[in-house]
Amino acid sequence: MCAQLLKEIEEEVTNLLSNLIRINTTNPPGNETEAVKFLTKNLEKEGFACEVFESAPGRGSLITRLKGTGEGPSLLLLSHLDVVAANPKEWSVDPFAGVVKDGFVWGR
Repeated sequence: MCAQLLKEIEEEVTNLLSNLIRINTTNPPGNETEAVKFLTKNLEKEGFACEVFESAPGRGSLITRLKGTGEGPSLLLLSHLDVVAANPKEWSVDPFAGVVKDGFVWGR
């Protein structure tokens, strides 16, 4: 039962990451808002409260919180959604395909 649950979670997380990689957020121009929409949809489905901000059109940012139940310390995660340009000729896989190969998700 536990092994099956872990396998299902691994598949779900792998699919989520692969789908996120498929959203081209090459900077410039960034286009982070598309990635923010994707993440917001998935996080809200899991009970997270999300706030979306745009510093400029298409340059979205996401703040999300999941309130804990204990008195322990909080955890903060910080990341960015834009990526630098990728030359497909320098990759063994499509950098925006989110390919699973050799046990890893490949992409920008």
